[in-house]
Amino acid sequence: MLTEMVFAYPGVGFVLYQAVTSLDYPLMQAIFLFISLTVLGANFLADLTLALLDPRVRTGGAGS
Repeated sequence: MLTEMVFAYPGVGFVLYQAVTSLDYPLMQAIFLFISLTVLGANFLADLTLALLDPRVRTGGAGS
């Protein structure tokens, strides 16, 4: 949100701030869901990238 204020760039942080101050619970839930899915997706892509770049990483279970 600091970056949004410094560069006058509207973003999710400012929208979340407005939702909190106006007690807009459905919007807050949607923003938290969006952030959570974004983090999960980024972690999944990082795991896939690691599996492609490091041949020691296998898709099998423990000890296989």
